[in-house]
Amino acid sequence: MPALHIQHETLELTKDLIRIPSTHSRQSHIHQCADFISQWLSRNDITFERYNIENVPSITVLPTHETTPVLLMSHFDVVEVEDTSQFSPKELNGSLYGRGAIDDKYAVALSLVLFKNHLNQLKQDGGTQQDMSF
Repeated sequence: MPALHIQHETLELTKDLIRIPSTHSRQSHIHQCADFISQWLSRNDITFERYNIENVPSITVLPTHETTPVLLMSHFDVVEVEDTSQFSPKELNGSLYGRGAIDDKYAVALSLVLFKNHLNQLKQDGGTQQDMSF
């Protein structure tokens, strides 16, 4: 897949994640963000497991329940902020601004897109998610 397409897909997914104000005081929005990610994974035929431990959602996407050579890990909750305009992503001079643009919703988006694209390549070559190296 061309790098420009990956960049655009990652940017748009990051913007979608930023729009969800998933802060500690907004537990329902943390769950909304987990729902959004789960739905994205389902739409892209990616097997995942979702957990809720003490009402905190987590999602794992692994080839097996064993260890893997590379682990991509990120979180989708963000630091509290009074200025809710920070949940409206903005692009300015080639940079993305918004709550989570750096910590850590961009990493969620990038991990999802990289995983999906690698999995799609494996499927084209006759493999499955069980053949993933991360």
